[in-house]
Amino acid sequence: MRIALVLLILFASPARANSLFVEPYVGIAKLEVRQDLLVDVADGFFLGAKAGYRFKHFFFGGDYQTGGPFKFGAPLEQAEWDQKMLGFGIGADYKVARFWFGYYLDGEFSDSINNYKIETQSYKIGVALFVSKHIRASLDFIFYDVKKYESFGIELTNPGFSMESAHVSLSLPFGI
Repeated sequence: MRIALVLLILFASPARANSLFVEPYVGIAKLEVRQDLLVDVADGFFLGAKAGYRFKHFFFGGDYQTGGPFKFGAPLEQAEWDQKMLGFGIGADYKVARFWFGYYLDGEFSDSINNYKIETQSYKIGVALFVSKHIRASLDFIFYDVKKYESFGIELTNPGFSMESAHVSLSLPFGI
């Protein structure tokens, strides 16, 4: 009974409030990699798109992001990582700000120079503010869980490092 009441409240809004949306975005990121006491930071470029369903002030949907190259200094010298992530999330959307929480089942960093690949799962939290009527500026934080590290065909299941990143982007959301 309670579930039916909650669904009725969420979905019984005027038709114009419920809609499909697409939100392409582009931005810059800082990726931090930590292993024991060593820390390395790389800057990179990324683009992606969210798509989903909005009802009143809430929404859910998918998110695809690709980025790179993330160019590292010491101790990961000569490394250039490319990134791909696919996930889903939920959020709240108000007149001034939008909040997002996403879970990314499928993520990958690859380095063609050093021939390795890192598979990840990650969490993304973010906030977006309206810059103008049709443009949003976002700040997102991503926390990666390294699942697999492969170098020259040799797989390590516990590589012993952690990663996180901060992303700043501009997006152009529109309804369908």
